[in-house]
Amino acid sequence: MSFTREQVIELWDQHWKGGWGYAPWSEILEGLTAEQAAWRPQPGRHSIWEIALHLIFWREVMVRRAHNETVSAEEQDQRNHESPTDVTEEAWRAVRRRFEASQQQVRDAIGIADEVEGFLHLTFHDTYHVGQIAYLRAMQGLPPIV
Repeated sequence: MSFTREQVIELWDQHWKGGWGYAPWSEILEGLTAEQAAWRPQPGRHSIWEIALHLIFWREVMVRRAHNETVSAEEQDQRNHESPTDVTEEAWRAVRRRFEASQQQVRDAIGIADEVEGFLHLTFHDTYHVGQIAYLRAMQGLPPIV
């Protein structure tokens, strides 16, 4: 099954806005303190903050690829599993701003990319990780985003 560029953009936008019985991506990081975002359910598990950085990283990779830029294996190894080094409200706000900005950057990149299949995969990738974030929110007793 193949999707047109317009269909991939529509799917990307729909996930940001929500409305099909899942939390809109636009709200998944809202209302969290830096401490809640950095919380881990147990040692060795990822925090919401780390998952957000992972999402941002792959979004930025896809944007760079759409502009025919390469991402070295070293950079992928270094940035793909980032952890917060400065757990402050200011640093957390910066991550939320980067996440929001990356949404539009990916949307724009879909419009210029030579192929759009990778962006379809990115949509599925992000959906999976947004689900993880929703679950980590629930584990902390936070109300669901609907």
